[in-house]
Amino acid sequence: METSDKFQITEPLPASQRQAYETFLAKAGIDVAAIEWVESESGQIYVYDVNTNTNYNPTAEEKAGIFAHQHLAEYLKNELAASYPE
Repeated sequence: METSDKFQITEPLPASQRQAYETFLAKAGIDVAAIEWVESESGQIYVYDVNTNTNYNPTAEEKAGIFAHQHLAEYLKNELAASYPE
């Protein structure tokens, strides 16, 4: 499990960047994923990884107060509620 300080969670993600990632994931048929990127000194974004399984970084999550497992649980809860309404 990665525990380095070299990663951080960007929240909120700029709307245009989020939309580009959501479009990419939708076209690829991916419902749940994390996208990792680096930003150059000039502000250019380079995506280097799309994770469709667990790849948690507890240090980054703790610093941001955002936890991937909580977001995944909420997503799955909403999917179940939509599929099996009361």
